[in-house]
Amino acid sequence: MGGNAFKDNPTRRILREEIPGTLSWLAEWLPFSQDHMRSNLLGSAGKRPTSGDLDIAVSGQVDLDSLTQRLISVLGEDRVQSRPGNRQIFTAVPIEGSVENGHVQVDWMFGDIEWLHFSYFSPGDTESAYKGLYRTELIKAMVTSRSLDYQFEKNELVGRVGPTFFHDRGVEWRCRLKPMRKDGQRRRKDFVIVTKQEYEKHFGVNVPMIPGNIIRPDDVVQLILGQYRDPSQLYSYESTWNLCKECGLDLPLVSQLYLERLNSLGVDIPEEIEKEHKGLMAV
Repeated sequence: MGGNAFKDNPTRRILREEIPGTLSWLAEWLPFSQDHMRSNLLGSAGKRPTSGDLDIAVSGQVDLDSLTQRLISVLGEDRVQSRPGNRQIFTAVPIEGSVENGHVQVDWMFGDIEWLHFSYFSPGDTESAYKGLYRTELIKAMVTSRSLDYQFEKNELVGRVGPTFFHDRGVEWRCRLKPMRKDGQRRRKDFVIVTKQEYEKHFGVNVPMIPGNIIRPDDVVQLILGQYRDPSQLYSYESTWNLCKECGLDLPLVSQLYLERLNSLGVDIPEEIEKEHKGLMAV
């Protein structure tokens, strides 16, 4: 998930059949068995013929600094990048243990294991016509659509009280606003997190009681759909979008949030997805 983190030490895509040997080699040096790492692969790793990197879920109870030092002792300092703030470690690992085979980027993602598997899930080729990114960004838009309050100025969103989807720590409820610049004439482009009291004073509104943060996939599905569904029913873009329509969400709002998310990421939007969501926004 860290992209190409090693520009000075290029990595390559890994073949599906090379994954077991690579994990087996890692298991010789780390406190994780090959089976444990394989069962905690995230995203599409192992589901498609090749993978750009391998993402492995790590329990938040594992000490990130200790694992970082262990990885440095095995791989070398120039092939390990620790991101404590994001609770991630990026590494360049020799494929099947041989530098002659090249290296693959392996990212170690810390957090609640059940949540990580849900938040990073990506279907295989036979399960969906679209990459997992299109499913996950749709879920994020659905989560955002469950906000308690929105504040707009000239059609620009300048304040929101509501839930935000995080890959590593579940769904957190926050009050966010775009503060005024020093000249008092315009707002800054970036949102800042404020207290409920600060938000209410800034916009002159009263906000309902803010729920607590949630990390269980079951509870997140309940939040966005308003009813219980098995989290596995949201494992593809197609099934997630069908449930969104079936459960009566605000489709124009979800579509607007969804396309904004995809555009902000700079990804190519499949024509059929863009057409349907733009059509709903025009209703």
